[in-house]
Amino acid sequence: MRKLILGIPMLAFMYFAQGQSKAYDRLDMFEKEDPLEISLKTDMKDILGKKSNQRLLFSEFSMKNADSVVKGEVNIRARGKFRRNYCEVPPLKFDFDTSSNKTLRGLGSIDMTVQCKGGKDYEQWLYKEYTAYRIYNVITDRSQHVRLVKLTLEDSEGKRKPVQVPGFFIEDFDV
Repeated sequence: MRKLILGIPMLAFMYFAQGQSKAYDRLDMFEKEDPLEISLKTDMKDILGKKSNQRLLFSEFSMKNADSVVKGEVNIRARGKFRRNYCEVPPLKFDFDTSSNKTLRGLGSIDMTVQCKGGKDYEQWLYKEYTAYRIYNVITDRSQHVRLVKLTLEDSEGKRKPVQVPGFFIEDFDV
């Protein structure tokens, strides 16, 4: 009986991790190296201005991946501690399981690191961090995969100009 009680949560974890991995494969999230083009339409005042706010924000999501475009609604929030308060554009957490698009569901929650502030130095630091993840992928199989992103943030209220920043998705560690 004790083995059964311990085994059920393990089976559930393996089932959900496998589902997430299939979603990654289906969208070629971490298999290819070319940058994904992501567009988010959200309340920029909330995501950029109130960075300490941890609430989820409804966002319109669009992702161009090779020859296909995937659109849907997702919830996002600012993440991190230091960067959330220091950076002009905070790192983001995407909750794809709340998406209206079945293709996006199953991706779980994925973190995105973005260029912290304007300027070439900050852009280079972002690419160095990305490269560190890629080097770690060569060293061990037990590392998180990453995928470059060209992120465009659009204001759902239409009060701010769109912001474009480079960034990268970080594979969920639980997969």
